[in-house]
Order: sequence, then C-alpha cells, then structure tokens
Amino acid sequence: VIVLAKDRSAACEAMIAGVQDRTLTVMIFAFLGAGVFGQLLVASGLVETIVWLGNLTGVRGTSFVLLVFLIAAVVSTSIGTSTGTVVTSVPVLFPAGIVLGANPALVLGAIYSGARFGDNLAPISDTTIASAFTQGAEVGEVVASRIKYALAAGGCSLLLYAIAGIGLGSGDYEIAGDLAMPTGDFAQPKALWMLLAPAMTIGLCVRGRSLIHALWYGIFSAIVIGLVAG
Repeated sequence: VIVLAKDRSAACEAMIAGVQDRTLTVMIFAFLGAGVFGQLLVASGLVETIVWLGNLTGVRGTSFVLLVFLIAAVVSTSIGTSTGTVVTSVPVLFPAGIVLGANPALVLGAIYSGARFGDNLAPISDTTIASAFTQGAEVGEVVASRIKYALAAGGCSLLLYAIAGIGLGSGDYEIAGDLAMPTGDFAQPKALWMLLAPAMTIGLCVRGRSLIHALWYGIFSAIVIGLVAG
C-alpha cells in the first residue's frame, strides 16, 4: 500500500493512526497471542492427543466435524474473537480431523462457522460491543436479543454439516509426514495435560478478564505445563 501511495508519509501516518484505534489494537494483539498459543499447543503434541481421544471415544468422520463446530463455538463465545479462535483452532483441529477421517473442507468450514457463532454472540466481542454502542443499546440487551437467532443458525449449521459429511465422505487427500504413520503409533495421550491451558484461557474470559490478559495467561500456563509434563 505504501509503495502505491502518492504521499508515502501520509500513508504511514494513516497506518499509525489506524493502529491507535482501540478495537484494531485489541484484534492485533489477540491475533498475535492466539498464534503463539496455537503453535505452543501444536508443538506439545496436542494434535496427537485429540486423535487419541477420538479413537478412544469413537468420534470420527462426520461426528468429528460436528464436534469441531461446537468446540469453535464455545471457544469463540468465551474469548470473543473469531480471528483468535480460527488461528488457535486450525493448527490443532484440522490435522486431527484428517487423521480421524473427517472431510478437510468441512473441518475448516466448521471451525470458521463456530468462530463466527461466538463472535456474533459473545458479550466481549468487538462486534457485539460496536453494534451496541452505535445503536445506543446495552451490551446485555444485544446479547439477549441475538441468542434465539444464533441458536437457530447454529442448529441449522449442525444439520447441514451432518448432511454434507454423509454426502461428501472423508474426501480425497494424501497424508504426509508424521500423520502418515499408523494411527495407533501416531495417537498418544502425552499432551492431555495441555488441555488445561486453553481451559484456563476460556475460564478467565468467562470470569470477565480481558482477552489479552486471558491469552497470555494461557500462553504462560502452556509453557509451564509443557515443561513439567515433558
């Protein structure tokens, strides 16, 4: 953008002014924090643990797609950002879904759909707050008025993902790298304790802590848990 601008100094000043916007700043910090958090969870072996849980409980294929939607909806409703939910969830849930026989496109769609569900409904979401302030309404009133629509849309989404999952099957793809190992060798419960880190983040958000605060507490707890658990 700066290269194409006629006045590059003005373009730079406009970028700085944009970053000064509180909503945009929160989104940037949330994106960075969620990216670090997601990579920590992947490096710890959480993908293998989710595969292990899927094998243990029998949640595979289309059932896993539906579970992914619910997980993303709960996470995004708790932390109030669809971007943070997607960045955190995709590195963990997408490869696990492939190993568990779910259609890759549907897994990605379910993550994004669930993320949008919470972003539309969460009381700490910038979308909810902006719509309330611009319309002169209370945030609680906005959330209450949206619940019935969000639940109806969520129910329809689950139904459509179930139908699409049955119709499309697992899809045609090749598994490479560690994912190509036999599932029994690949799936390990070693990172089960790491689930406490995102649980802490969600819990802090539910208790009213800021998203940035909750994300960085989750990052720190993930580092500590990973070191202690090996």
